[in-house]
Amino acid sequence: MAIKLKPSVPRTASISAKQKKSPLGLIIAIVLVLGLAGGGAHYYMQEQERIAAEEKARKAEAARKAAAEEARRKAEEEEAARQAAEEEARKTREAEEAARTAEEEAAARKAEEAARREAEEAERRRREAGKATPEEEDTPEPPTTSAQEEQKPESPYAAELPLTGTECNTPANLAAFESMVDTLLSQGDFEQFAAHFNPRIKAAMPELISGDKLGHSAYQRCRNLVQAIDLCLLADMAGHQELSSMLAATAKEYRNGPDAPKSFFQWALRDKTRPLHSMLQSFMLNEGHPQNMGYAIKLFFELWDRTPERDRAKYLNLAIACSLVSPAAAQAPTKVRQSKAPALTMPEVYDYFREKDAAKKLATDIKKLSVSQLLYVVDARLPRSEFEWVLQNLSYKQANWGDAYASIKYLMERATQRTDPYTTYTFAEIRQEGGICMDQAYFAHTTAKCAGIPAVYIVGDGDRGGHAWIASLIDDVIWKQTGSYGYKTGRFANSCSGRWLHESVLLNQNKKTTDDKMEKAADGMLLSAYLMRIGSTDEARGAAKFVTSSYPLLTAGWANRIRVLAFDQQRMPTTETWRSISQNLMRHGRKNGELIDLATEVEDQYLMDGKSTSAQKSSMKRSMDTLKRTVGEGRSDLVVEAIERQGRLLSENGDIRGLSVLYKKQLKEYTDRGDIFQQLLGQYMSFMGEDATPRDWKMLAKDVEKLFEKHVRSAGSDYFKLSKEVAIQHMIADAYEKADDTKKANKIRLEADERLQAGKDRYSAQ
Repeated sequence: MAIKLKPSVPRTASISAKQKKSPLGLIIAIVLVLGLAGGGAHYYMQEQERIAAEEKARKAEAARKAAAEEARRKAEEEEAARQAAEEEARKTREAEEAARTAEEEAAARKAEEAARREAEEAERRRREAGKATPEEEDTPEPPTTSAQEEQKPESPYAAELPLTGTECNTPANLAAFESMVDTLLSQGDFEQFAAHFNPRIKAAMPELISGDKLGHSAYQRCRNLVQAIDLCLLADMAGHQELSSMLAATAKEYRNGPDAPKSFFQWALRDKTRPLHSMLQSFMLNEGHPQNMGYAIKLFFELWDRTPERDRAKYLNLAIACSLVSPAAAQAPTKVRQSKAPALTMPEVYDYFREKDAAKKLATDIKKLSVSQLLYVVDARLPRSEFEWVLQNLSYKQANWGDAYASIKYLMERATQRTDPYTTYTFAEIRQEGGICMDQAYFAHTTAKCAGIPAVYIVGDGDRGGHAWIASLIDDVIWKQTGSYGYKTGRFANSCSGRWLHESVLLNQNKKTTDDKMEKAADGMLLSAYLMRIGSTDEARGAAKFVTSSYPLLTAGWANRIRVLAFDQQRMPTTETWRSISQNLMRHGRKNGELIDLATEVEDQYLMDGKSTSAQKSSMKRSMDTLKRTVGEGRSDLVVEAIERQGRLLSENGDIRGLSVLYKKQLKEYTDRGDIFQQLLGQYMSFMGEDATPRDWKMLAKDVEKLFEKHVRSAGSDYFKLSKEVAIQHMIADAYEKADDTKKANKIRLEADERLQAGKDRYSAQ
């Protein structure tokens, strides 16, 4: 699911408008996907409480983040107000001091003039009286002022250094900048450093950015400029005070001495591997949340401190990946039950993989994996015993680790009777007891991680209910799915951003989409994010456009560009600009469906305002028709969302008849897809609202029942398909209940439950 975009400050304009929208179709899909992933709708009831708890936790986390974002926003406003007040006070003091100085200088000049005249008069009188020459008498001392202006020490960052051009990398300039950085790391005054360098960087940008052209080679050559931007952006995201506190902290346990934080930053900036810049590049490519940067940089330091100097370059990508796993993923509870030992912390995971790589025990050379790949290795939440079990008991190769999925025998009893045969849910117990698809997927993808192989747990919905399978990296760049059995709706969670992505994001990767090929894109996004934060709007937009022009299929690049465009509320792009972006997204969406999702968001947020309801309906219908022609069956989730958008508009306008026309047509079109039929029915029922009469509900129930009985209901005995159909029947019964036809509702429920029980009995008899 592509990231939703809405303006917010200071977090980059719109990180997740999709979360704000929370379309019911998507919610139903995720509930079915996650809840029924155990092998079909049969597992839904058992998982319901867990899902509700996870949803509650997710909402609580979202609320916490929103509160933190609001607190940060208020703090920034207060800080801005404080700085403005201080600036005003400073100007007042300077004006008063200037006035006092002027008065004192005037008084001094007046006194000097009086003394001069007095001396001249005395000289005239002596000459007239024939007395001694002036040389024989004492010369009066010139008067001194009673107050002197206090000299303020000059800022250590005040010296002007060229940041671009031929002189920027002279030995003298490089040495001068390093001296400034050393001062910064000693004093921790990131705010003052940024105050001096932000204007200089802003003034230098026109030399590097013109329209949507970025002089990337010239940018990379400007060493001082790159490091200054990295420091300023890091401080803005992590917080000036956070970094200052980090540098000021001393701990006996630091392996590199009490000045370890300072040494870490010197290494991060000056090592030939460019650790800090590499971290920020990976952060941008994987759409990290700015509010997580404080956590990430502290963890990066901890991993540096516990790594011998000889190993830091070798395991740099591993350290960055561990640092960028979101706190929510890094601290998630383990699925292992009754474990005497807790899950390894992220530093312990880092140590484990270094140890096993050095002993050549892993199925991959973990040093050669990119940060983006390693993010799907290091997010395993297990006690060390589980990691060790994998290396001792499984011997699959990287190319065929997917075979671990089918190695777990399928337990039909667990699927039909909702049994739980596990006490500890360890790998050993799962292999001994067997399980359903969710257990097979958990075993396969998590053991792969323990062996150093990037892998993800995928969930999706289909005619036979919810299902779970995996995708794993089988060579340097190719990902392969295992256990999908024809399902095409799979999604997985990104361990850095935390958002859900369609499996095609991984399956479509190739040698042109590796991290090292995305360096220009990463720098463009990094630059645009920084320039946006310092108010350099034109250059920020130019850098963002450079990324989408150079990498038109990169979802993160388009998402970044939309955030940058929407950030400055006083200079919002024209409707024509937004329409052009939407059209480009739809065009490129033929190869990357996530871009189509972004196109619908652009349309919703920036092209619908001011349109009449009729115009909005027409626009949405055109978009949906284009979507159906473009994405095909593989991205039916996007079609469902497009239908949901139309349904919400009709519901908000109280158009019950319009809802009926829309959903009756769409339900009829998707009678061959039980999963889509169920999702659309859920949307339809939720949009009826409180204004719907029993008669409206009766019409809905009859229309849907007729479609179900004629096109959806099957005569087969496939338990999983039967479970999906029974779930739909229960929804139809609920509609009859709202139509005040309880007798009909109970009859449908009873008949549906009997069908399901008969299916269970057939398997029990085998």
